Amino acid sequence: MSKKKQHAVLAGVGVAVSALTGVATNVLTGGKASWTLGAVVVMLVVAGVVLAVLNSRLEHRMAEEPPARPDHSGPAPAAAEPRRQPAGGVSVTSAGDDSITVGGNYQNSGMPAGYVVLSLVVVAAVAIGILVVALRFARPSTAGPSSVNTTTGTTTPVVTAAPAPEDLHYDVAATRNRAREVRIKAMAYGQPEPGLTYWFFVDVDYGNNYVEYYPRRQLTGRTTSFDVVLVEDADLKYSRTGRIYGLTGAVSDEAAVKLKRQETTRKNDFFTEPPGQPASDAVTLPF
Repeated sequence: MSKKKQHAVLAGVGVAVSALTGVATNVLTGGKASWTLGAVVVMLVVAGVVLAVLNSRLEHRMAEEPPARPDHSGPAPAAAEPRRQPAGGVSVTSAGDDSITVGGNYQNSGMPAGYVVLSLVVVAAVAIGILVVALRFARPSTAGPSSVNTTTGTTTPVVTAAPAPEDLHYDVAATRNRAREVRIKAMAYGQPEPGLTYWFFVDVDYGNNYVEYYPRRQLTGRTTSFDVVLVEDADLKYSRTGRIYGLTGAVSDEAAVKLKRQETTRKNDFFTEPPGQPASDAVTLPF
């Protein structure tokens, strides 16, 4: 294969490689057909210009080399038909030759016309193939509002669970009014627990792990103040503390009965075990 044919083949291969690069880019990235085709066309134009410049320089260098002189040692060749000499001393060769003679000097006219046409056909065929592939892999558009991209600038709302309501509890403070009488202030926080009734108790510690629990007042679940008074015969040497308990329905009814007994018979008017779950800390009563 002559150097000119090699150059033509290299030019066609370069254009085909550029086109196939565009096809591979479209398949791998999944871009839109219009953008892909535009990028490939630009690549083809740049590749064509570069290859044309390189080919022109190579042909120019080849043209500068003088043609080989014929050997006159053998028999004289048959007389050939003289070439036409146009005005200006320029001779044009017959069809199929790609050289001209200007002022008696040999000049090469470049790539044969057949290979130029072949390169153009390859470029056109690859461009059509790229368009078909791009349209094949382009994502189909859907009509309607759902096709609008609404992801830009949107944020996913953070759903947080509502805090659970705090169970009711009290801060209890006791101050001495006079002998055998104290002032109770109960500060309520949170919500009453369903099924419980809250009572204030006076706990009397007789020692030896024996404690009596006297119900003194039913509460409403709100902040309140009230007085607690001891009877005259109550022995003040035993420690007394005040505390709020949450009682279930049956125990609350029993506490109401025992409270009435404290005002009448004063018998069986206390509990010997904690009546319910504590809803406050114990506070010392300063009798």
